[in-house]
Amino acid sequence: MKAYMKIFQPPERGARASSRKNKFLNSDLFGTFPSFPYLYASFKTIKNKDMTVVERFLKYVIYNTQSDETTGTTPSTSGQRVFAEALVDELKEIGLTDISLDENCYLMATLPANTDKPLPTVGFIAHLDTSPDMSGKDVQPRIVSYQGGDIVLNETENILLSPAQFPELADYVGQDIIVTNGKTLLGADDKAGVASIIAAMDYLKAHPEVEHGRIRIAFSARHQDGQEVFTVTNWGKPIPTECLPCIFDPGFSTKVDYTTGQVGRGIGLCLVRDLTEQELHGTIRVDACDDRTSFCVSIP
Repeated sequence: MKAYMKIFQPPERGARASSRKNKFLNSDLFGTFPSFPYLYASFKTIKNKDMTVVERFLKYVIYNTQSDETTGTTPSTSGQRVFAEALVDELKEIGLTDISLDENCYLMATLPANTDKPLPTVGFIAHLDTSPDMSGKDVQPRIVSYQGGDIVLNETENILLSPAQFPELADYVGQDIIVTNGKTLLGADDKAGVASIIAAMDYLKAHPEVEHGRIRIAFSARHQDGQEVFTVTNWGKPIPTECLPCIFDPGFSTKVDYTTGQVGRGIGLCLVRDLTEQELHGTIRVDACDDRTSFCVSIP
């Protein structure tokens, strides 16, 4: 199994450039889906509704979703919502259900199970925004058939993508690479993930012979004051408001079977809180409204 398309971006500028560089440069278009082997094929063969996964990705990077950590809002810029609203239309066209886009730009949808087998629900997540450290405006993607050596991103300004700086380029000789003009991010982190997830949903919808359980997808605008932010939402009857202050206490549980008198052990959320706060130095909060309970985790 092999992915034929790799995505490279120019090095970032700013304080976080060195720590994030390899993450950006190694963004594999199909790497989000190790459990979906049929996605590991030539991008030319993965085509539904007249759009390949690569074409889908090239469409997505045109949206300017650069984050702005100074706004204090979620989403941090209006472009992230514009992108999310466009994705809503695509998910409807594919035929997903339970599609929702909330005020904080959390987009969720469901691909229902196509079998009665007791298969588990699987979830896939990605984020819509791109790094605040480099521009995401007017991205000019280009597919290069890489034969080795330097790639000239911008001849006028002498911007190169060189194996001398990025030796991993040598691993992709003879393959196609998507690059920019060197003046913007490509946006592979994480529009490659978004494209992969939607391509997978499109494929599964078009190939009912591939049995699967219920699949949930979620896209978020995650950058928030230097934090990785994600939300897990349970739709249905919410946790009572009076229980929220105790929800992370050891031994507290809302799971009660009034027929048998059996009560949940109440250790799961306590462990999640301790892991988030003590090991990851982050925060977790819970909110409840009429039709859902949401847990929001922020990790530096």
